[in-house]
Amino acid sequence: MARQSDRLLTMGYYDNDEEPRLLYKENPFKVFRKKRGRRNSGGSTVSNMSCMSFGDDICHLPPSNGRGKNTSTQFSQKNVVGLLSMVIMYFGGGLYNMYASSRSCFSLSSGWPENMDCAGNELRMIQAQLTKLQEDMVRADVMVVQKQLKELQKDMVEADLKMMQKQLKQLQQDMVGADVRMTKMQQKELQEDMVGADLNIMRNQLKELQEEVLRLRKKLIPMADTMPNFALESQGATVLHHLSSDTYHTQPPFVTFWGIPLWYPPATPRTVIQGHSSPLTPGRCWFFAGRRGHVFITLSHPVTITHVTLGHITSMQSPAGFAYSAPREFSVYGVKKVDSEATRLGTFVYDPNGESLQTFKLPGHKNVVFSFVKLQIESNWGHPEYTSVYNFRVHGKMP
Repeated sequence: MARQSDRLLTMGYYDNDEEPRLLYKENPFKVFRKKRGRRNSGGSTVSNMSCMSFGDDICHLPPSNGRGKNTSTQFSQKNVVGLLSMVIMYFGGGLYNMYASSRSCFSLSSGWPENMDCAGNELRMIQAQLTKLQEDMVRADVMVVQKQLKELQKDMVEADLKMMQKQLKQLQQDMVGADVRMTKMQQKELQEDMVGADLNIMRNQLKELQEEVLRLRKKLIPMADTMPNFALESQGATVLHHLSSDTYHTQPPFVTFWGIPLWYPPATPRTVIQGHSSPLTPGRCWFFAGRRGHVFITLSHPVTITHVTLGHITSMQSPAGFAYSAPREFSVYGVKKVDSEATRLGTFVYDPNGESLQTFKLPGHKNVVFSFVKLQIESNWGHPEYTSVYNFRVHGKMP
């Protein structure tokens, strides 16, 4: 059986039957003969010494000096002995190390291995070391990857922060621009609104001023005074008393005999057509009993009637503080002849809180000529005994 090497045993060159998988033979050192060199002519110094590799010629020495003795041969033997001693010591130390390492796997009594799996244990140890090394490498790779991932995340976070800062800055700039544009638009709209408001205020003020002018004009110059009156007594209009309601005397008679009234102050329907201008005088009117009455008037000229005017004192002029005896609802009829059928021209309502002379336009009047007009009072504003009429006018156009 070939000698077992501890190094080969640990490397797994022996199988389970302790047979070597590879046989080798160690050759002993070969001592070469000393070659006689040529004698130099000039002296005894050594020249041209060449040392070969181990297993070949050790040294090639030159020949000795001219006394007949070879001094180079003696020098070569000493060197060979020293080299052999060093080789023996080297191999002896190697054999001792092999022996010491083999003691861990062999028994002192039997000379056989105590554990046949010693090589396998060492292989497993090596495998464990390799596994540990691989795990360390894996952990190192994981740590590197984690470090790279951490750096990548940090870079991504920094990039995201930069991007967010950039977007925020851009958004702020956009918001500032939008605010500026909005402010300009709001200022423009505010200016337009102010201009529009000023125009509206001016229009309203102008409208109110025009209305005030009209009111003043109506007070100073009533509309009835700007149109011709065809029911005016001074122009030839008359009242047909037998076709009108009876007069209600509210004042005591001026002349009596044994308590019998002989003469009353003039208060006839003629007062209605005498054309008194505004302001009307309180008490200078025509009274008829109750809330319903009428007056029949002959016009000064045959006309097509377009407007009528009814007059009464205002509530401020009334002693009671309200014109209770003023007409409320009234109607106007047109008559061509005295005995002919009357045509209703319209029905109106007098406002006791309005102007004293109130003019009303006939709705949808036709071009019909009338010579007579009948004023029919349908009701008053609450007086239970009588109704008073101050003025009545008829406006129109002659054919």
